[in-house]
Amino acid sequence: MIVNQPFPSSATTTNGQGPGRPVTVAIKETPQNPPLVESLLSGVSLVAKVLLCVGLGAILLAWETIGKLFRPMQESISIGPVGPGKPTAAAPSPTPQPTIKVPLMPIDDYSRLDEEEIIRRLDTLTARQLRVIDDFERAHLHRPRILQEIDRMLATR
Repeated sequence: MIVNQPFPSSATTTNGQGPGRPVTVAIKETPQNPPLVESLLSGVSLVAKVLLCVGLGAILLAWETIGKLFRPMQESISIGPVGPGKPTAAAPSPTPQPTIKVPLMPIDDYSRLDEEEIIRRLDTLTARQLRVIDDFERAHLHRPRILQEIDRMLATR
């Protein structure tokens, strides 16, 4: 099979005197040569894939560059009220803030234990640890058996 493919008008022969005749190329398809249309489509497909990858790469690069430009601005923006007489950036506090000490429960998994298990573990605690549990029970759970046992232990220590 022979395929005659005319080239565009820009691909014309000239004899040095202006535009020439259109060029026609005859391509003979053989079993070793894939058909022309398939060959052209695979080339177009490859070019499209390359352009897509290049485009995505350019978008990613632009995104990272914009992020790098705005990162210093984000770090300098303060959170809080801004207005007349109010600072725009967080200034260090001239006086140290008071420290609030929150006592940890001296018995592990205290909130998951039942009364009997807590009462069994009270013998291993110091008077200070007993007071921590007593304060917690009085403020939150009000379990009378635990409170009575703590009172009894504190009275003997």
